Amino acid sequence: MLINKAEASDQIEKIADKVERLAIRLIVDDVTAFYRQAPSQLLGDFDLAFLVNVLEYDLDEVKTLLQHETPQGYWDDPSPEWFTVQPVNSQNDASETGLRPAQAHNFCGSFEDSWLGYVLLSLLAIVDLKQNLVQQRIPIRHHTPPGIEPAAPAAPASPLDQLFFVQATRYALRLGSPARLLLEGKGSGMTT
Repeated sequence: MLINKAEASDQIEKIADKVERLAIRLIVDDVTAFYRQAPSQLLGDFDLAFLVNVLEYDLDEVKTLLQHETPQGYWDDPSPEWFTVQPVNSQNDASETGLRPAQAHNFCGSFEDSWLGYVLLSLLAIVDLKQNLVQQRIPIRHHTPPGIEPAAPAAPASPLDQLFFVQATRYALRLGSPARLLLEGKGSGMTT
């Protein structure tokens, strides 16, 4: 089930930039709609407040990638060569930072829009980074490109279903979605 809805709404309302606030609200709304279409695809609970936390930190990078630009600190543009499918044992697909991480990784490369695959992998990296900072498995001061603030430690209220995370986020950022149009600079985020 989706949890921490009120906390997610409160976090969104505190975002100063109105475009960022609207984009994150649209993504959360679409994640909620995705869940309602087939609730059984989610394992466990999904913390919407943690989703907002991750999006708020990484939204500039998401926007840059959706505009087919390589963000500062990346080695290369996304291409089919950057991705390798990992063998998955679905019965044992869990890590210290969530459920179904290998399936989530493979899902990111399962469609032709390699830029969106890069977006999803970037968000997964932030999910892991924030939780690893909480668990102090990496130094609190981690490397970031110049001008980018280090991530703050954060963790979901329960283990994050990473496959659901990328599937729902992909749905929210599908071609023509209000959030994607807004982040690509092609619309106001409002549907007519």
